[in-house]
Amino acid sequence: MTRVGTIAACCLLLLLTLSINQSRARAQAQSFTHQLNPGKTTAPPETADRFVVVSHTKLHYVAKGTGRPVVMIHGNAGDLHDFEFGALDLLARNYHVIAFDLPGHGLSKMPRQAKGTIQEQAAILHQALNALGIKDPILVGHSWGGAIALAYALLYPHDISALVLLAPAAYSDHHHDAPLLLRLPLLRDVCIITLKPILGRRMLKQRLKDAFSPDPVPADYFKSAAAVWLDRKRLKAFIKEDLMLNSGLEEMSSHYQKIQAPVIIVTGDSDLTVSPKQNAFGLHQVIANSELIVIPRAGHQIPETHPEVVGRAVDKAASDAPVPASGTEN
Repeated sequence: MTRVGTIAACCLLLLLTLSINQSRARAQAQSFTHQLNPGKTTAPPETADRFVVVSHTKLHYVAKGTGRPVVMIHGNAGDLHDFEFGALDLLARNYHVIAFDLPGHGLSKMPRQAKGTIQEQAAILHQALNALGIKDPILVGHSWGGAIALAYALLYPHDISALVLLAPAAYSDHHHDAPLLLRLPLLRDVCIITLKPILGRRMLKQRLKDAFSPDPVPADYFKSAAAVWLDRKRLKAFIKEDLMLNSGLEEMSSHYQKIQAPVIIVTGDSDLTVSPKQNAFGLHQVIANSELIVIPRAGHQIPETHPEVVGRAVDKAASDAPVPASGTEN
């Protein structure tokens, strides 16, 4: 193989193995633009696709149920449909559930000048919730979404009720650090265009297998995941965000002990994607007001494989965090 060929192959290998979370099936939603009225926060009885414009971008979200607000934050390369394998409907029986496509994912656009940091994502989410009139939510974050929930708690400690972290990425892992080559947009684009058709689907299949292990990948999951995860714009957004993850985690990991809100941490003991020992267990040790739930024989994709555990974790968080005096039942 030529030197150029070797570099190109390494590019795609690095691009497709950086992930801390795996993509999922992406149903094409019939959506409409929601004209905001901050004073109205009651969710419709059925799941509704909506948009909110904040920070020079348009965020797609769905809302369902009534009660205390629960905001669901998906992992990198995923979208809000990661929670539609049972978790969202289960929670909507007792809560007002709002799930977002974060910028660059699903139907939400990435701002042109976005840096891709978890702190930036948390700030955009905070703006969206303020625009929607959502106060003191319970944040539910999966994987990379768990990191965003932690950033939100540190940036806006008085604006949350509790955290539920599902297989969270909480500490930097330099094993996944990328070389300077991948930080150059032009070379990154060349790698994606040239090698994605050759190696992309094969590597994605293996990564999904690892993410769901020891459970099988759901039927038809790979086909629909490949159609979305390997989309060029989505892949570029994922890469940008993953390149910024370690620095963001390093910046805030020394401050986790400052989090005062109740934190429920859920991890699978067989997670091959995010180390439970380094992340979930480590986080539990430094956050005094935290509880750790370990699911036996479970992997990384907890929202899809164990929605009932997600439901119990949110119930526990709600019981540990009484409704604020302002009494915002959205």
